[in-house]
Amino acid sequence: MRLSGPVIAMLFCLAPARADDTPLGAPFRDCGQCPEMVFVRAGAVDLGLERAPAGISKARIASRLAVGRHEVTFDEWDACAAEGACRRLHDQGWGRGRRPVVNVAYKDAEAYVAWLRATTGQRYRLPTQPEWEYYVRSGVTTDNPWAEFTDGNCDPCDPTYAGIKTAPVGSYKPNGFGLYDVLGNVWEWTSDCVDACARRLMLGGSFRSGALFIAGGVRFEPVEGKADLIDVGFRVVRDEANVALR
Repeated sequence: MRLSGPVIAMLFCLAPARADDTPLGAPFRDCGQCPEMVFVRAGAVDLGLERAPAGISKARIASRLAVGRHEVTFDEWDACAAEGACRRLHDQGWGRGRRPVVNVAYKDAEAYVAWLRATTGQRYRLPTQPEWEYYVRSGVTTDNPWAEFTDGNCDPCDPTYAGIKTAPVGSYKPNGFGLYDVLGNVWEWTSDCVDACARRLMLGGSFRSGALFIAGGVRFEPVEGKADLIDVGFRVVRDEANVALR
């Protein structure tokens, strides 16, 4: 049977869009329990963090990059744990569900992204430090775009949670790329390291970090990759094409 033009057009509209066809900023998932992702546009910003990787002065994203809309939640983590690919992590009695997963060691974050890659066939991974700085800045090139940061889970930004526990993801306003909790709530692991990789890097501060500390250049805290801390989680990225840094 031959289909007419209008029928073909209707079927095309009804067909689900591939993730790589998703417009910038529009959320999508690669599986039912996968993190919600958004694509951010290509671009570049000058690096502002201390101890940037050698020879890199700019965060340059050569093509759009999918970034976790939120920090990985307990719901998402527990899907991995249920399949035996991740260990079960303690929630400190704060609750699971939509709260960001905590007590995450670097090897835990790596195990989770390996599970995502195996589950979806997509190139999930942890962000690099330059990528993190680019998408947290939302493409803003000013030296300190977070100088007046107050809307997030940090001390004393929100007395409901600040200094006490994590907030459910998405409790505060998103940044210009549609990403939530890029500062505060939990520290986020990156794939970068210092001191010959004796210490892995996490960025962004947590609910235990002061607002002035976060706004003061968004410094990282280098810790051993084996550290399990109540305010450490992570966010994932997913490649669409090669990412070039220079």
